[in-house]
Amino acid sequence: MSNSTLFLIQGDYSKAASLLTQLQQMATPQDQIVLMAESILLYAEPALESYTLYILKADTDVLPEVKSLPLNIIDYSEFSNLLLQHTRCISLK
Repeated sequence: MSNSTLFLIQGDYSKAASLLTQLQQMATPQDQIVLMAESILLYAEPALESYTLYILKADTDVLPEVKSLPLNIIDYSEFSNLLLQHTRCISLK
């Protein structure tokens, strides 16, 4: 198990500034982040550059060029494994 925290960012894109502020107050560079639903539109935010980012394969259809993005695209079984690797998981909505 990892001592890092897994953050699930699930909020509406309209709440992006608030979500990023919350994340910056809580997260450390070794933490990992899963962008979900509308939040995947935050993938290019400079505030997220120092983190390992994941998005679900099911959410990729709203992104332009998925292959060239610095993201880890995972399916639901990989997402389950990622959850099991962490002792802490925080959801930001």
